[in-house]
Amino acid sequence: MGISKKIASQSASILRSFWRMNESGIILITIAYAIFVWLINPVFFSGINLSNILRQTGFVLIPALGMTMVLISGGINISVGSVLGVAGLVTGFCLADFQLPIMLGILMGLIAGMLLGLGSGFLIVRFSIPPIIATLGMMYVAKGLALVMTDGIARYPMPDAFNALEQGEALGMPNIIPLYLILCIIFSFILNHTTFGRSVYAVGGNQATAKLSGINVKKVQMLVYMLSGLMAGVAGVMLCSRLGSAQPAAGEGQEMHVIASCIIGGTSPSGGKGSILGTLIGSIFMSMLTNSMTLMKVNVNWQKMVLGLVLVFAVIMDRYKQTQSQKVSIRLG
Repeated sequence: MGISKKIASQSASILRSFWRMNESGIILITIAYAIFVWLINPVFFSGINLSNILRQTGFVLIPALGMTMVLISGGINISVGSVLGVAGLVTGFCLADFQLPIMLGILMGLIAGMLLGLGSGFLIVRFSIPPIIATLGMMYVAKGLALVMTDGIARYPMPDAFNALEQGEALGMPNIIPLYLILCIIFSFILNHTTFGRSVYAVGGNQATAKLSGINVKKVQMLVYMLSGLMAGVAGVMLCSRLGSAQPAAGEGQEMHVIASCIIGGTSPSGGKGSILGTLIGSIFMSMLTNSMTLMKVNVNWQKMVLGLVLVFAVIMDRYKQTQSQKVSIRLG
């Protein structure tokens, strides 16, 4: 009897700990939605389809890792889709047109993404331009750059060794899956166990207080936008590898999926709050949502509307949570 009570007590403790997690809501919603889709179409839980979902998650999650830091710091970056496309094109030019070594081509693509992110950060820090305006401008700069570079024509073929970067498998799964899991661990460590990570939260929570605490706010902002550009670059290179070509329209519209993944995962668009685990679950949910609507043969136009509604709902829930938190703080005060 004593053992049964102990097990029941431990189970209750685990459930309470889970419920107190910021990510518990999206985890439960993701599980419930997966079961709902499976009941409608059992193919959803097939090995091939699950592998496709996890694979597609990478192209949302990798840029979302950088976006999480940007949002936590109190900013936003709506240029990630276009930056992703430019990074892939730079790599494509290096490999298809100039026949450069594969590692150099990849490095050039990553540098291109990082420089575009740095450009957004510079505009925000140096000229005090609101992040949404600065990154909107950078989005169109990147889109224009992609068209000027290619004249609307894809670059191909890519070397087989480069294509294998994403198309190959490691440990029985597509290469992009272990890659984004490793990146999740790295970013989670940075946010939770480094001075820089704590500074990112502090800047997003209250810039004035962060400055008084001796934090170099401008340096933190520059770095988070550089990291955002770099992660968009990684996704762009991997997408180029998957397609076996560099497409001028690659990444178009991807910024909405990325931002939605972060906010659905619990990262506040107001800054100061968020986690990599939440972004991971949010990215999986977004990939599941897109995949399931395709399986259920939902019209593409309706799919866009659903994605937009999901993003708006996530923002409304974030505002509601903030309001409730403020009410609790006032009552305790």
